[in-house]
Formats: sequence, structure tokens, C-alpha cells
Amino acid sequence: MNNQHFVVLFHQVNYPLATRMTRHLVQAGFTFALLCEDDLKPGESLAQRLEQDTRPLLLMVSDNFLKDAACVAQLLPTLQQREPGEIQIIVLTEGFPDQAHEPVPTRLDRVGQILHYINYWQDQYLQMRKIRPDQITDPQGHDLKIKQVRKIAFEIGNLIEFLREQQTYSWEALTANHYELFFRKSGNISLHEDFKREHPFLEEDEHLEERIRESMTIFQDEHDRMVEATDHLTESLSELVTADSPRSDESTGGQEHDLLKKLIAYKNGLEEESPEEEEDDDDDWDEDESSEADSFFSDDPFPLDTEQGGHIIPLPSRDQAHLKRLVENDPENIPARLDLAAMLAEDDQYFNETTQHLEEVLRLDPKNARAFALLGQLSERYHEHKLAIRYFEKALESDPTFGPAHLGLGQILLTIDGQEDRAIDHLSEARSLMPDHAHVWETYGQALLDHGRLKKAAKAFKKVLKLDPERKDIKAKIADIYYQLGDRIKAVQYHRDTVDEPMQTDTGWPEEPDYPHTIEAIPAFDMPADTLKREDIPPTVVKPARTLTILITGATSGIGQATAEVLAQAGHRLILTGRREDRLHKLQENLKSRYGTETFPLSFDIRQEAVTRQMVKALPETWSDVDILINNAGLASGLAPIHEGDIDDWDRMIDTNIKGLLYMTRAVSPGMVARQRGQIINICSTAGKETYPKGNVYCATKFAVEALTRSMRQDLHPYGIRVGQISPGHVEETEFALTRFHGDTQK
Repeated sequence: MNNQHFVVLFHQVNYPLATRMTRHLVQAGFTFALLCEDDLKPGESLAQRLEQDTRPLLLMVSDNFLKDAACVAQLLPTLQQREPGEIQIIVLTEGFPDQAHEPVPTRLDRVGQILHYINYWQDQYLQMRKIRPDQITDPQGHDLKIKQVRKIAFEIGNLIEFLREQQTYSWEALTANHYELFFRKSGNISLHEDFKREHPFLEEDEHLEERIRESMTIFQDEHDRMVEATDHLTESLSELVTADSPRSDESTGGQEHDLLKKLIAYKNGLEEESPEEEEDDDDDWDEDESSEADSFFSDDPFPLDTEQGGHIIPLPSRDQAHLKRLVENDPENIPARLDLAAMLAEDDQYFNETTQHLEEVLRLDPKNARAFALLGQLSERYHEHKLAIRYFEKALESDPTFGPAHLGLGQILLTIDGQEDRAIDHLSEARSLMPDHAHVWETYGQALLDHGRLKKAAKAFKKVLKLDPERKDIKAKIADIYYQLGDRIKAVQYHRDTVDEPMQTDTGWPEEPDYPHTIEAIPAFDMPADTLKREDIPPTVVKPARTLTILITGATSGIGQATAEVLAQAGHRLILTGRREDRLHKLQENLKSRYGTETFPLSFDIRQEAVTRQMVKALPETWSDVDILINNAGLASGLAPIHEGDIDDWDRMIDTNIKGLLYMTRAVSPGMVARQRGQIINICSTAGKETYPKGNVYCATKFAVEALTRSMRQDLHPYGIRVGQISPGHVEETEFALTRFHGDTQK
């Protein structure tokens, strides 16, 4: 073996990944020294430890790593001083920025990432400088920290540039095909085939093979799982129920356990198909799709006995430990067991443990509504909508007054064609049972609004404002409703309240007027002019947690161009389409120079289906995964009563506003379905909600967009794809009127 001893540097948030990797690779004869900032003495850095270690290095770089002084201090010169040709494997791992619960990928492929970390360390330095002397307990230690942070602020850009110049790999690339990349980079590729043969399963769950065999016995493929989950229930119990557990004699017990068996089998079946799913966080379906389902447990109107009961939101590990002790000491403590299950339900790796707790609750109390509702939420998370409906219905059979079950059932039924009235009935019941929960009223109001019940929707949204007066987005919705109802005075009143006041930000630091706002302005230090070029940093560019690829149609003017500007400012990648190629390239250059935006222009006419299909199909691989489609292209052509209308104008509007939207959606949405994630935003109009004289065909096309948005939402929701629309009124700074009157500026 050429290189068998490695040192691994990482931030403590990536400890689970580091230990998992090393546990796998030690089976091939490798040894590892794990080193993170948590292992250091006060004042020590990882670089100091690394200076004394000549072993090959595996460096795990995450957002947390680049924002931790102990991790990055003096790291650049230490890496540069290592022997040329010495093995260094640099892996970009996910991080948890700003204490987020959901991981985000770490990327260094754009200049914006460098600026993000430069700004971060400059801000840290400025904040430390603003602390008053009378608030500092250790002046000498504080001065040392300031000097260290200042030095990091100077060096972080060069460190990231150095990392960018090296060959870096994603975590998925490192672990793919039984760590083939690691074997190759370490010079041990000849051992890889033996490792694969001897260790076919590397998952943490030692019972994985047994669970795969079990799920394969129950279901042959995903289609069978989806169908059988809603078939007639059998009398047999799940094999996952422990053999020595006493069974309830209740007549409904078999059904409940059989429902549970099908959910477990379905989940295990997903693991069978994607054994490394835990490591794949590119699919953010769980984050987007589960937020609504989770929310109805976060404000449980039936508080439990434990310290922070009733919340699905992850709680500190000591609370889980406390609940586990309660359950261990009293296995029949149903409230504690339910709270523990609610916590565990947040993390997919605890799926089996969650369902086992819920199964035990149903054994002790076969009519426990909250257990059924939690199972409904889990089913919805794994796209088992029919099974979720059955669980919520079981919860309501047990307790018709359990508000969260009404809410969960109503939310699912909203996505099913023909079930809108039933959904609204359940949401109405939920708001009656949970009158002090703003999100319940908001869900109810949105359902009413989507189905044209404007006055009732306004009343529901007003209730949201009573509970949460700062919701400007709700005020905007009420203003829009009054506008549609023709009450312009109330519309203006509510719209006025949505105008943002100057933001007052409390940083938590003492007030100190006239304090410098840039490092260059601080007179305490001499700084080379070329060290940090703040004037080169676009102050308005914001790096998003995840860079999205967004396709905007009709981007050459008006709303499309303004949307591109905003999204570029937010740091996303843009595919810009339009008919006027010169304008597309001008916009591309503008966004590149102002924000450093990656753009891909496509000049074509969306009214031509074959061309539209081919353009999307021909996108380069790096641009083919569209995260968000904004169907913006649209126009009004002519303004005449129906008996005088120009047929060519009608065809132009129908071909662009309806057919163009359909062609583009048909070309892009299959990729979203395959990836099980995505979002489609249709730009509609107030003309799609209320007609006006001589606007006949234009209004009809926008009413069609409204209908398409609703039906697309129902079609695509099961695949984790969100569909929405924006309905603006007349916007002055566009070419809308110029196009409508065929270039006649006088009209």
C-alpha cells in the first residue's frame, strides 16, 4: 500500500461525515488521525497541529470551516509549505451556516464566494473593534483576538484562491463507487476491487440488508408500493413489531399496524433504491415540501407534559435524552413517547425509530389522534398522499376535534382535483379549533383566495393580522383583494401599510456614532492599498444559501428584465430567453459587469413549439438542471370590442400567453419531475381575475394562465414541485402599451 496513514482536518459540524468515512476505509487497511477545532487547546490552530504532521492530508472544507478562526488561521502558509507532490485531497462538504438546521453545499467556483468570506471576516473585525473598553474583561486576550481576526481578513481571500487552484471534490464524488476516488488519489487503486467485493454495503445501518430484503418481499417496485399502500388492509402485523409486545384486542388495531407496515416498507424501499440518499442534499424537496406539513405540529393546541412538547422543530439533544429517559423509566408514558417521536420525525435517519414509537403508542392507545396525525405527516413527506389521507382520517375518527389533523387533511386535499370544497371545509374546521394560530388562518385564507372566495379570504387574512400585525405580505394580499373587489380606497389603505420603512438593524453592539465602516477607514493600522479592494466588491450582491439556476422567458424588457436584475443581485445563475438577441447580450453584459452573474442567453420565439423544445433540450449539462422556471413572456396586442377585433392580434396573444407558456413548461418540467424538485412561477395579471372593456381576448388568455397554474399545481405537487403565479396590475415602465398599440406612441 503506497499511502495508508492520513490526517483529516475538518470542522466539528462535519464530525459525523468524517467518522463515517474513516469507519469505512479502515476496513481497507487505512489509518486516520482526525483533527477538528474542538480538539485544540485555547489559542491553538489547526495549522499549528498540521505543521508537525507530514502524513498525507484530507481537508474537509465547509462554510463553518471557513468562518472559524481556529480552522483558517495560518492555514494558507502551512498548506503552501507542504512538500510538492505530497498528497492533498480537498473535499467541499456541506455546512450549517448561521446555525441553520438544514445543510447547504459549500462552493468556491465563483468570485462571489470569495467576496462573501472576505466581507464576513471584515464584519467580524469591525464588530470586535466596536466593543467598549469597559465591556472587555480580558483586554490582552481581546487585543490578540482582534489581531488574529484582522490577519484572517487579509488572508482569507488568498486562502480561497489557493483552494480554488487545487483540484477539489464534492463529498458525493469522494464517496461514490465505494470511495474509488480516495483509492486512486492515494495510489491504492489496485485494492479497490477487493474492497468493493468484501464490503458491498457501507451504510451505517447494520440491518440494511435485512430491511432491503423485507421491503423487496413486500413490494416489487415503487409503483406497487404506491398502489398497495391504499389497497385493502390485511390482518397481519408488520414484522418490525417486536414479537414479545402484547397486542391490543381493539378491532381497529390490525388496520392501524398494517397502515404503519406499509409506510415503513415504502420508506425502506426508497432506501433500497438510493442507499446513499442521506448524503444527497442537492434535492431540497424535503425542505420545501415538508415545511407546510411540519408547521401544523409546531403550535400544537394540546400541550403535553414534557418540557418542550408538541413541536416537530428539532430540539437540543439534551431534550431528546431527557425524553428517552422518561420513556425508558416509564414505557407507558404516552405524552413523552409522542414528543420523542415528534422530535425524531424531523430526521430521516430516525424514521424506523419514529414509527416504532408511534406503533407502541397505538398499541397502548389504539385511538390516539396525535399518533395518527404524525403518521399522516410522515406519509405526506414520502409522497404517499393517499396513505397520508387515511392516517389523518383515522385521527379524526379517533378525535373529531383534533385541529392539526383537519389542517393536514385540508392541505393535502387542496392538491387533488375535485376535492377543493372538502379541503376548505377541513381548513375551516381547523381555524375554528385553533383560533389563535396565525398560520392556520393564513392557510385557510389562501385556499379561499385561490378558489375565488375573495370576501371570505379577506376576513381570514385580517384575522392573521390581528394575531401577527407585522405581516406586510398579508396586508398586500388584502390590498389586492380589495382592488379586485373594486374598493380602491381600502386597497390603497392596505397597500400603504406595505411600504417598507427604513430598516433599523440591532446588531447587539453598543451604539457608537461616527465609527468607521470599512477596514481602510480605521486609523489604528497601516494597510497596503492593494490588500483588500473594497471598491471592487459590489455591496449589493448577496450570496444565497444555495445558488439556483433560473430560466426567465421574455427577459429582454419590462418585468422579465427587472426580475433578472433582482435575481442577479441575489447571486443566482440565469438562463435568459427572448426574441431580440442584441438585447439579450446587452443584458448579459450588464449583469456580468454589475454583479458577476453567470448567464446563458437563448434567442428564440416561444410561440414555436419545436424550436422551444430543441432549445431546452440543447442546454449544456451545466445549465440543464433548471431549479426555477419563470413563465414571464406575454403581451397584449390590440384593444377593440369583440366584434371589431383583429384576428391576427388574437392569434398573437393566444400563441404567446397560452401556447408559449405551455410549450416552455412542457419542455422544462420533465427534468424537474425526474429530480423530484423545482418551482414554476407563472406571470399572470389582474386581467386574469377581472375583465375590462375591449380587453376580451387578452383577459381570456390571463384567465387561462390562472386556470393552468391551479391545474399544474395539482399535477406536479406529488413530485415535490411548487407552482405559483404573480398577478401584477399595469406596470408603467414596460413596453406593454407600446406593444398593444403596435408601436403607436401617441396612443
